[in-house]
Amino acid sequence: MKGISAIIATVLILLITVALAAAGYMFFSTTFSSITQTSGQTISSTTSKFNILYDIESARFANNNLTFTVRNMGQTDINITNVATYVDDAYIQVSPNSGTITVGSMQMFWNTSSVPAITCGKSVLKVTFAGSPSAQTALITC
Repeated sequence: MKGISAIIATVLILLITVALAAAGYMFFSTTFSSITQTSGQTISSTTSKFNILYDIESARFANNNLTFTVRNMGQTDINITNVATYVDDAYIQVSPNSGTITVGSMQMFWNTSSVPAITCGKSVLKVTFAGSPSAQTALITC
């Protein structure tokens, strides 16, 4: 009986070891698979933001109206639904506020809300789009 007990104990230890190794493998493989997938989505989202590149071609104030033109110089269309526009750090509403600026094209915007006092050649227009890594600025001419 002594010899059989040792064999049974060894087999049980081996089975427990194999079961623990299988459970550890399953845990770590699903965890790392989830982390890899999430990281890939984050990297893709971040790198797509660097494809948004635009320039303010002109910014003009006349007859109490501000107009400015934005050129898309990036590699992807720009969604203008969430455009944020500021004159000397004061938010103003502009139109159009929906649609896209296709690659290589320009879009003219104009104010739909009152504009703060503008000093020609000194007031700064700042424009940013959702998903853009940074805002663009331009001096306003009259």
